[in-house]
This record gives sequence, C-alpha cells and structure tokens, in this order.
Amino acid sequence: MLEERNESQADSLSLSQRGGGTGPAQGGDFARLTNASGGVMDLRIVPFASAELTDFQTSKPAVADYFGDVDAHVASVESYLTSLYDPSSDLARQVTVADQGGLAFVEGFTTDRPNVIDYADVAGKTVKLDRAGGYAPTAQAPLIVRVPAGTMEIGQLRFEGWSSQAGVQQSYARYIMLDLSDLTGSVRINGLEMGSIWAPDADLEFSSDVTTNGQWFARSVTTNGAGEIHHHTFLGELPCGDVTDPAEPTDPAEPTDPAEPTDPAEPELEIDPEGPVYPLGPVDPADPVAPIVPAEPTDPAAPAVPADTASPAVESSAPVAAFLATTGGLPMIGAIVGGAALIAAGVVAVWRVRRAAHD
Repeated sequence: MLEERNESQADSLSLSQRGGGTGPAQGGDFARLTNASGGVMDLRIVPFASAELTDFQTSKPAVADYFGDVDAHVASVESYLTSLYDPSSDLARQVTVADQGGLAFVEGFTTDRPNVIDYADVAGKTVKLDRAGGYAPTAQAPLIVRVPAGTMEIGQLRFEGWSSQAGVQQSYARYIMLDLSDLTGSVRINGLEMGSIWAPDADLEFSSDVTTNGQWFARSVTTNGAGEIHHHTFLGELPCGDVTDPAEPTDPAEPTDPAEPTDPAEPELEIDPEGPVYPLGPVDPADPVAPIVPAEPTDPAAPAVPADTASPAVESSAPVAAFLATTGGLPMIGAIVGGAALIAAGVVAVWRVRRAAHD
C-alpha cells in the first residue's frame, strides 16, 4: 500500500553533508537525503550543521492525502485542452511545419495565444526559425507540443538558436509544454532539455545523461542516468474559452430549465475553487496543509552540483510534479517531485490559476 510504503521510505532516509550551499547555506555545507534505494535529494539551501531528519518528515502518511480529488482536476484539464485544440474555437494557433531536406521550417506563430506544434512533425529534426518572425515562447503565447498516441520516446526539441544553458534561453522552459494526454504506458524521456510534461496516464522513464528543465505531472516517474531534473514552473496562459469549468458552481440565481434535465451519463465534477495552494520552497511545519519539507526553487544561475556517480533508479507510484498555469478559473493542482521514493523531502509546484480575456 502507498501509505505503508511512504512510512517505510521516510524511516529509511539518511542525512549527509555536501559542499557548496546556497541561500541560507551559503559558504557552508548543505544537507543531502538518501533513501534505501540509493536515490538522493540535495537540499542546497538547508545548512547541514542544523539539519535533523525529523525536519524532513511529512505531517501526513500518504502522498494522496495532500490533494483533493486529483481525478476531477485531471478531467478538468483534459476538457480545457480539448477545447484548446478545437479549430473552431480559435483559442490556439496551429503552427505550420514544412519538411525541407530533413529540416523542419516553422511559421505562422501568434503572440496573443498558445501556439501548437505536432511532435511528429519535429521529432529528431532541426527546427529552423527563419520564417518564425522572431517568435519566442512567452506567458501570453506559450508553445504546446502535442505528442500523438503510440509515441514511446521523447527526445530533444532541436529549435535552432534556443539554448538550455543558464543565462541564455533556459527561461523558455517555463513557456513550453509537452502534452502527452493521449499516451499510456511507458514513455522514455531521453535528451529533452526544456519543457514541462503533462502525462496523467503515462509512466515516464527519465533515462538520460542530459539535464532537463521543466515541471512534470505523470502517473509515475522512474529516473536513471546522470541527467538532472530541474524544476521550472510552467507559466504559460492557456485560455479555456466558453467551456464550462466544473470548478465554478452554478449561480443559484440562475436556475436550470426543468425542461432540460441533466444527462446522467455526464455528471458534473465537483471541485473546490478555493482549494489549498501549495507553496514552492520552505514551508511552515505548523501549517496543517504544508505538504512537504524545505525545498528550493531552481536557481538558473547556480552551478549544478556534480554527481558522484550516475543516479540510481528511483521509482514512484504517486503523481510526480504538477504544473500548468491555465486561464479560465481552473483550480490549482500541486504534486511532489520525487513522489513516494523520497517522500520526506521534495519540491512542491504551484498550479497557478489565471483568467485571461480572449478576443
């Protein structure tokens, strides 16, 4: 059972010190947590000298205890994405991709709503931006890469001129989303450098020697290899159009027409629009909704801590990392990076709620 597994994982954690702390640990050693499987989590802002294992224990025994009805939240997101891809809604721009000599030339971007590219059109190709009109992903015009059913591996998005290095175009990671809604089963992530991943029904296998930047939501995540997963909150705005948000209750002043009975095959999802917001970073242990322990936002300017060896495999059966900033009043979903494998320490992402008018 997940609850029993989480408790045993927390009991098996050990604490050690690493050099090169940042923030509160600047100039000193920081704390590293290691679980029974050899999986490690470095807390670079936590001074090792004052750290105790009890500082990193959760107040609830199971990952699921920190969230509401996750299935309802996922269903809401799926309905919004469906409306986004509907050509008649004009909520997003489908980017034109032309294959010329094995190169993918993209054009037709917009700057006021999401731009959608099919992964199959750019997978394994150098993406040429000569006709892109200077486009770069932003909060108002994020890039959505729609991955088709049957895809078994996600590799690098080779946009020419976009570098994932800190201080260059690494910030683009916050405005790129790979939509794996249509995928189930195992999907290998190998070489992807930038972009959040939405994969509620997929089991992601991060088997890469390349570090990736983004935010993940998946059924499960297994990690292996020398690459690192750097958290970059997805900040793109996704308009929801006229789709009814199940998070917004019907106004009692506007009764439904009794001549139009509710279809019993399509029950409404009940989601608390005032649900808890899980903060990114250190939390107050006294807070009853505090889902996790001190965690650090990714500092793009901070040098990566070299790994002693290739990271051992760490598996989680819990949802791992939430992201998605949307417009249209969708409630926040948060999830834990590292899941049950390192339940005593992790990073919690905020699902930001936004509403943007669409003309």
